[in-house]
Amino acid sequence: MGRPREFNIEAAVTSARDLFWKQGFAAATLRDLERAMRLSRSSLYHAFGTKEALFADALASYVDGFVARLLGPMESSSATRQDVVDFFQALASRFRHDRLAKRGCLWVNSIVEFGGRPEGSELARASEYRKRLMAAFTNALRTGASAGDQKQVESIARRLTLSTFGVWIEARFDPLEAARSSDALATWLVRED
Repeated sequence: MGRPREFNIEAAVTSARDLFWKQGFAAATLRDLERAMRLSRSSLYHAFGTKEALFADALASYVDGFVARLLGPMESSSATRQDVVDFFQALASRFRHDRLAKRGCLWVNSIVEFGGRPEGSELARASEYRKRLMAAFTNALRTGASAGDQKQVESIARRLTLSTFGVWIEARFDPLEAARSSDALATWLVRED
């Protein structure tokens, strides 16, 4: 019978998530992960198997926590256009006031980092993020739109999805400009209503 784990798995994943978010997958060495997670290499491998598997757990933690809270109102069955406006206003506020804003979005960062590598796309869950954003925007914008406006709703949702990727990347090098871009998107949505 093996020894029981002497560490909190959730806390270890959170520490790994924060390191990957700060440094990226490739730059986060095993030594860095050992220090951040306060685990020996053998414990790390025993608990997670590979660095890739640990990253997948860290990304899932980020998606289930931060992303779910951010997109939740737009994914709700009672979502409206105002939820989309609120989404961009929340991003603007985060970019202005959160010292971690320069890290961007772990999910978008991983898509960029793994771009062009077939196995990396799956690890970064790239298509899932695009589809989830598209579905959330479409869901929220569809409320109150006439049947004839559905094509326009999908077109706007597509533009907002691309814009969301853009502001997250922009936040990496200029959070205040990303905040202004997010504010501009919110203002545009209010005017288009």
